[in-house]
Amino acid sequence: TVDSKTQTSITYTFKTLNYSPVTCTIYTAESQWSTKASNSGTETITPTSDSTQKTFSSLKHYTEYHIECVQDDQTTTDSAITNAPTWTAQPSAHSHTITGFVVKTTTDRNEIVVCSAYAQGTTTPSEDAIIAGTGAASTSGEINIVSGTEKSIQISGLEFGTTYDVYCAFKGDSDTYGGHHTKSHKLQTSTVQPVITSQPSASEITFHDFKVSTTYDHAKAAICIVLAEGSSAPTAGDIG
Repeated sequence: TVDSKTQTSITYTFKTLNYSPVTCTIYTAESQWSTKASNSGTETITPTSDSTQKTFSSLKHYTEYHIECVQDDQTTTDSAITNAPTWTAQPSAHSHTITGFVVKTTTDRNEIVVCSAYAQGTTTPSEDAIIAGTGAASTSGEINIVSGTEKSIQISGLEFGTTYDVYCAFKGDSDTYGGHHTKSHKLQTSTVQPVITSQPSASEITFHDFKVSTTYDHAKAAICIVLAEGSSAPTAGDIG
């Protein structure tokens, strides 16, 4: 029976027929078990009582293993999945600009992560979609993250003044249980609006018209309206 698991180990308690040696072979379920052409290690246990505890270590995280044990002419097998890595700090947004922002996060082991930004209200994507950037407005691509060290991940190429739903996930490999895995909580955040860097000014004034000049910090279509002196200032919605 399985007593405990970590990201890299599985601990079993064995009830043996006698005190003769028990040989246990460890196989990954995905790439080794079907052919048994290779394995992830062999351990020999010499029981000293009817119940013996053994820890199999140096395993891969979030991977299903089959343990096959042989004593005399008896064989038994069991399966278990090592624990997945975790987000020790869920993604948060910083350094917002007109076209993007920085996502900061921390994990409890070295991993490859991808963060993808989706239109607000998008159905929660799968881990595979997050890693591939499927349906995303922008994606970070694959980023290496070091255990316990906050990582800054740039998301760019977005629309100004727009709210996005951001998800991050860990990239799996051929042995990872279920493939890509462990998506983060949804992070909802927005890019900022363009800013007028030079306020409107009038020039080329004639009896019936004049030219208005202004400058933005980002390419943007602008509308200017003229009201009679003393009129209440309109809102942006009124102008649009």
